[in-house]
Amino acid sequence: MSFLKRGRASVAGGKDDWQRCRDWLNNEKVTPMSAKVPDLSEIQTEFELHNYLKDGTELCRVIGMVTIGTVPAGITYRTNNVSNLEEKNIRLFITTVENELKIKDVFGKLKEEVFRKYVDFHVVIDGLSKISKKLETKLGLKGFEKTKKKTEPIYEYDSDINNIYDDNERAEETEHYEKLYEETFGGAAETTSLTHAIEELIAINDSFLKRCLRNIQENFISKNSTELLRIHFFPYFKIDKLIALHESLKEDFEMMQHSYITIGDIFEKVKTDFLVYCMVSSRMKTAIEFLADQITGNPETRESIKKLQKDAANNYKHKDDRTIFDLKDLLQMIPQHIMRYPMMLGKIQKHANASKKRDI
Repeated sequence: MSFLKRGRASVAGGKDDWQRCRDWLNNEKVTPMSAKVPDLSEIQTEFELHNYLKDGTELCRVIGMVTIGTVPAGITYRTNNVSNLEEKNIRLFITTVENELKIKDVFGKLKEEVFRKYVDFHVVIDGLSKISKKLETKLGLKGFEKTKKKTEPIYEYDSDINNIYDDNERAEETEHYEKLYEETFGGAAETTSLTHAIEELIAINDSFLKRCLRNIQENFISKNSTELLRIHFFPYFKIDKLIALHESLKEDFEMMQHSYITIGDIFEKVKTDFLVYCMVSSRMKTAIEFLADQITGNPETRESIKKLQKDAANNYKHKDDRTIFDLKDLLQMIPQHIMRYPMMLGKIQKHANASKKRDI
């Protein structure tokens, strides 16, 4: 038995409440940058907008910037889908709205528990509509209207979906970056032989060096940026160590083409060097949240990154039609890359076994 319900179609020629809410949030005057995936411009359903807002981090960023001009202190970024931590952020949002905009109980009697049930999401949209209208003069941006329409459950019984949101948000982000990685570096196709699998390993290493690591080094780290980026952000990612690792692999892979049996020795030699990926990946979420905060609240950082990205797209000598220049996306390719090695080496092992080449 299916519990799915059919959603009502949007009014012809118009937008639903959640779409007007998304579009207001997506205005640069309200959200200069989102740290989340999918970001606001990619959100296609009310369910996705609910997931985007439910941990409270983006709500707190927005209300801080449009009222006091800075990200409010006390946001819990790493909520890890723990409802108590998410609701702590929602309380901070509600308090800031009351203190700065004099709107009491913006989410009504549901207060910080407003995200517990998806069917209550219309209350969030209603609250954000009130905020948007209150800020019209200050932002020079028209607020959005909220009708009396309520949020329809996706499932026949709303309680059936209470436990799916946590995994869904993380799955969407993973799927987004997996797709972007494959579009940029390849590796999605099935290999047809041992030689094909070895060639894929070599090609992806070269592509990752050129389209990601050197891209970041030459177009962002080595360029003139802000002191904050130079000292407190870029060092997080150990790009120099990653380049050294993959340059070493590139040299060894060139020799490996003459004798495939050296592949084991190559990875044995650099196994300690690969630990740099642990350092970078473990800090990634914190670093991206930091970047989003700085782009939101620090005009100097925001303009610096925009300029770096624009200059990179125009001037990078190694660019091709698959090179990307969005800094956030480039950085997220690093943990994606390390996760590909079991897959690539697994293909090599499969073809070696099929060819009865046990020494590989």
